[in-house]
Amino acid sequence: MPHENVELLQAALGIDLTASPDILIARISATIEASSSPYSSAEMLEDYVRRGMPDVKDRVLDTIDEERHWRHARDEHEQAHRHAMERAAADQTAAKIVEEHAQQRRSQRNAFIIALASIPAAMASEWLGFANSFCISLLIIGIGGPSSATILARIMDKLKG
Repeated sequence: MPHENVELLQAALGIDLTASPDILIARISATIEASSSPYSSAEMLEDYVRRGMPDVKDRVLDTIDEERHWRHARDEHEQAHRHAMERAAADQTAAKIVEEHAQQRRSQRNAFIIALASIPAAMASEWLGFANSFCISLLIIGIGGPSSATILARIMDKLKG
């Protein structure tokens, strides 16, 4: 380290840099101050006033306050946006569930109507002279639905073959 830098550090820190490194570390550690406050320390602000810059103190405090208010407003805006997105997703899910239930109700109603309609259709087919197996098939398919129609078709294929 150049000699000029050593002299500047000694003058600024007020310690002998040629002394033991442990003493240097202890002195520096003792002067370090940790704070979670966004504001500058009172000593730093007083130092600005002593050096003939009293307006710097007010500008620093105003700038910190403005930034704090800006961050707070941004955080509120982001939270409101997240809530709006969550509400929209919940509304969309609720609408989808309502539509699925309505579709299930329509399907059940239509299946019931088909089952009820198959009984008079089978009776009319018998009256018109269709074969008994056709009338029975019509009832089974009408009441049992697509799965019973598939099973009945497989049985009929086996009987023919």
